[in-house]
Amino acid sequence: MKKLSFKAKLISTVGFVWLSLILLCVLNALSTRHMLMQQRETALAEQVQSAMSIVRFHVKEAQGNKVSEADAKAAALASLRAVRYGENGYLLVVDSNMLQLLNPVRPETENKINDLVDRTGKHFTAEIVKHGLDGTHLTSYLYPKPGQSEPLPKVAYGDYVREWDWHVYTGAYIDDIDRAFYAIVLKSLAIVFAIGAVLTFAMAFIIRGVLRSIGGDPGQAAVICGVSPTAT
Repeated sequence: MKKLSFKAKLISTVGFVWLSLILLCVLNALSTRHMLMQQRETALAEQVQSAMSIVRFHVKEAQGNKVSEADAKAAALASLRAVRYGENGYLLVVDSNMLQLLNPVRPETENKINDLVDRTGKHFTAEIVKHGLDGTHLTSYLYPKPGQSEPLPKVAYGDYVREWDWHVYTGAYIDDIDRAFYAIVLKSLAIVFAIGAVLTFAMAFIIRGVLRSIGGDPGQAAVICGVSPTAT
C-alpha cells in the first residue's frame, strides 16, 4: 500500500483538526438540546405531580366518606381547571377509554372521546394513556398551536390516578428548543470556521516553511537519490 508523502501527512493533519472541530461543534449542540429537553420535561413533571397531589387529596376525602365520590371528583376537576402556569400552560384529564374529562381551554371537547391523530398517524391521546399506565409518562407528537394550522413538535407528561381511572397530563411545544439547537449549530460552525481558517493558514505557512527548509518532500528526495524512503 502506497504511503502518504510528508506533505500529504501534514495536510491530513489539518483535515483531522477540521473534523475534530466540527465534531465538537455538533456534540456541544446535541448536549445543549438534551439539557433543554430535560429541563422542559422536568417542568412538565412538576406541574403534573402538583396536580396529582390535589387529586389524591380529594380521593382521600371520598375514601374517608367525608364527601361523595361524585362531589370529590367535581371538586378535583374544578381545582385543576383553575390551574395555569407559564405563559399558557394548563392541565387536562382523560380516562383510560380516552373520554375527555377536563380541557379548560376547549370545554366543548369534554365528555367526548378524544382519539386525536397527528400528521404522522400517531394516536397521541392513546399514547398518553399508555405511558401513564406503564409509568414512562412522556409522549411526543405533532400538534398545531392555537390559531395555526402547521403541526409543531410537542411533548406531554402524564400520570395515572388508579382509584378514579384518571390520566392527568399537560404538554408543551418544543419548537423553541429546536430553534435554539439550530442557532447553536450555526453559531458554533461560524466559530469553527473562523478558528479552522486561522489554523489552516498557520499550518499552510508551517508546511511551506518546512518543505523549503528541507528542499522539498523527503520521500521525493529519497526516490530521486535512488534510496527507499523506508530504508534504515
